[in-house]
Amino acid sequence: MNMNTQINDPFAMAEDPQEIKYSNEYFGQVGLDVWFCVLEKGVGKVPFSEQEHSIDKRLTAITMGIIPVPASGLAFSVDRDYIAEFREWNAITLPSIKKLGVSIRELDGKFAHVKLTETGETYTNSQGETKEKTAFEFLAIYDTLEACEAAYTAKRGSGAQPTASQAAPRATVAATAGNGNKDRDAALKFLEVAVKSTCKGMTDLEQAREAVAAQIAKMPLINKHFTVDSPETMNFMAEALAPF
Repeated sequence: MNMNTQINDPFAMAEDPQEIKYSNEYFGQVGLDVWFCVLEKGVGKVPFSEQEHSIDKRLTAITMGIIPVPASGLAFSVDRDYIAEFREWNAITLPSIKKLGVSIRELDGKFAHVKLTETGETYTNSQGETKEKTAFEFLAIYDTLEACEAAYTAKRGSGAQPTASQAAPRATVAATAGNGNKDRDAALKFLEVAVKSTCKGMTDLEQAREAVAAQIAKMPLINKHFTVDSPETMNFMAEALAPF
């Protein structure tokens, strides 16, 4: 079946569909937060308190996200939560980081090429489907956005590729109007993803503002051009916090 037939004849497509091959690899900037926690039944992770919790219950929580490079066309972050003392971190993610000679302390804000590697465990999603659990496996680390995007283009080409996390198409990220500033345009795309990812599940404006300010402070690509009080940031926060 040629491409014209595929495009112009939906019946032919229905009879001979070409399966979409989703990628499980991402290129983007790493966001990292590490903190002590305890696991409470029916609640999950809560911050560890010396006054409230026994030291033998203390665990290390790791929240990690990858914000894809603008060249990918992806407008979401890929996130994973770990307990450092559990297998997913120790068997997959941590060894891959150490193999690249990078300290965990240096990882936040770096750019990386990662793969979602199956852990061997499953979970049931909100639709009742059984899914394979995955963890980040780091394949490469880059110091700059330019180096990361060059690696992305070399592997994928200039066009955005479909990925397993794209459950549905999203609106394209708005670009700054006609200023020709590629660096600022890229920062704006990162800003939208960072703000909306940070504000996910939040309803309190002040709480969201503090979280977004902390996230922007960790990302030189963004804070070079935007602050938490920038109109663009406030607009993205308003969209993220707007009631459904």
